[in-house]
Amino acid sequence: MVVSLRSKKLAKIFAEVWQRLPKKDRDFISRRAPLIVDNPIFLPKNHRPTWGAVICVRFRKEFLIVYLAPRLLPDQPDSFVRYVIAHELAHVRKRHVERLFSVAIKESIEARFEKEAREQARRWGFPRVPPKRTPKRTRKGGSYRKT
Repeated sequence: MVVSLRSKKLAKIFAEVWQRLPKKDRDFISRRAPLIVDNPIFLPKNHRPTWGAVICVRFRKEFLIVYLAPRLLPDQPDSFVRYVIAHELAHVRKRHVERLFSVAIKESIEARFEKEAREQARRWGFPRVPPKRTPKRTRKGGSYRKT
C-alpha cells in the first residue's frame, strides 16, 4: 500500500489508526485499497467530499483509492481525524463500494452503509466524534449581505 499524504498531521494520524487495526483487516484493506491520498486530483469531476471518500478505479482490474480532505481535516481535532480515517477504511473493509455497483443506489442502502462503517470504526476503537465548528468565512471588507 502506498500512503501519499502531503499533510504531516494526516500522515501521522493515519499511521496511528493503521497500527491499531487488526492485522487481518490491514491485510484485506491493503489488497483492496493500495493508495491513500490527500490530493484532490484523484477525485471524479464535480465531486468534493467533505471529509473523505473511497473511490473505485477500474483499469484491467478494480482497486480502491482512499481520499482524505487536505484542507479541512488538518484543522479538526485529532480524535475526529482518527474517526474519519477509520470510517473510510471501514467502507473498504465492508466492501461497500463494490456493493454499491451491484445494486440500484437507494438512499436507504447508502444510509445503511454509513451506519455499518460507523459501527466498524467504533469496534476498532474509533468512536464517532463531531467535527469542530468553524466560523463562516466572509469577504474582505464586510459581509456578503448587501445593505
